[in-house]
Amino acid sequence: MVMMVMIFLDIRAQENKMKKYEFSILACHGENRTSAIERKKAEDEKRRHAQSRAVAYQALRFVGAFYLTWLFPTVNRVLQASICHSYFWLMVMHTICSPMQGFCNFLVYIYPRNRDRIIQIATSFTNYFAWNSTKPDVDDPKTTAENT
Repeated sequence: MVMMVMIFLDIRAQENKMKKYEFSILACHGENRTSAIERKKAEDEKRRHAQSRAVAYQALRFVGAFYLTWLFPTVNRVLQASICHSYFWLMVMHTICSPMQGFCNFLVYIYPRNRDRIIQIATSFTNYFAWNSTKPDVDDPKTTAENT
């Protein structure tokens, strides 16, 4: 987590250093309207920090994947150390989640390039399951009798 913050701060500092090399259209055309200049400054500020914001979100996704992966193994080991007993479902989740660190990191790694496709797939799955849960069961005589 500390390394992620250090990387973010380094990229933000680099973006701030690059500010003096930016080209401003308003300065070239001599436009002196205050509202246009303020709007342009706000847009430039947002655009300038876009890369550091993307790095921060990517770092948070990596940290989230780490915590998600190690939640069940940690709880399982704490229970084993404290009460000398472990639950079967917790051991199953430990066994499933522990080797998934690499897969979760892979998903986080490909997310920025495939964000739109991943969101489209997640939305289609959500819509499919939501539609199927509201659709009446054809084999159930109760629901067919109520609908007729």
